[in-house]
Amino acid sequence: MRSSIEDRGYRVVEAIDGREAVELATELMPDLILLDLSRPIFGGLKAATEIRGDPELCHIPIVSVISDSGPERDVTFALACDRTIYKPDMFRNMDRRLQELTSFHIARG
Repeated sequence: MRSSIEDRGYRVVEAIDGREAVELATELMPDLILLDLSRPIFGGLKAATEIRGDPELCHIPIVSVISDSGPERDVTFALACDRTIYKPDMFRNMDRRLQELTSFHIARG
């Protein structure tokens, strides 16, 4: 997914896990955060909760990126994510999805 997004001219910073995602968000103040909810250990659920609880970060839109099925689908709203993107749909419609997400941020910001 990273290379597909970068190929379209966006800058991507990738975190190994949720802990690093929170650290990078604090340091870089990104325009948008894509969280893979299936990451082990300090995963997307914990990262989203921490980002939403931080007054410096809580304005950043968070999009959960999940598989087409599985238990993570049921917890998306509890994560305080702004939107959900299913992995297969993201790849099939990459240009449209990126345009929607960047427009979403501009409209929200």
